[in-house]
Amino acid sequence: LLSQEELILISEDKSLTIIDLETSIEALTSRIDSLKAQLKSAEQKHEETLTQLKNRDTRVTFLEDEISSMRAMQEKTQSRMSDQLKRLGELEMQEGRNKIAREAAEAKAERLQDELNALLARSE
Repeated sequence: LLSQEELILISEDKSLTIIDLETSIEALTSRIDSLKAQLKSAEQKHEETLTQLKNRDTRVTFLEDEISSMRAMQEKTQSRMSDQLKRLGELEMQEGRNKIAREAAEAKAERLQDELNALLARSE
């Protein structure tokens, strides 16, 4: 059998082992709590990042729609301008034809006036 001193030594050794284990458990518990806090913080940052990405995607979609709308308006404007330039060209050509016709008519009127004056001069 073990003597009382040996039992006391064993008991003290076991008490020290228990204290060491309790200290290790406290350290591990503290570490676990710290890791849980870090995980929660990381999850919050992840959610914030997801929200930012969703908001960015929404803005990008809005801007893409705006760009499409602007392109459509630009195409319509270009088409109208093209039509207007074509019409302007047609009007300028018509004006040119009218000027030539007017000049020809004026020249003919002058010639006829000259012929009339010549006839009147002969008949006098």
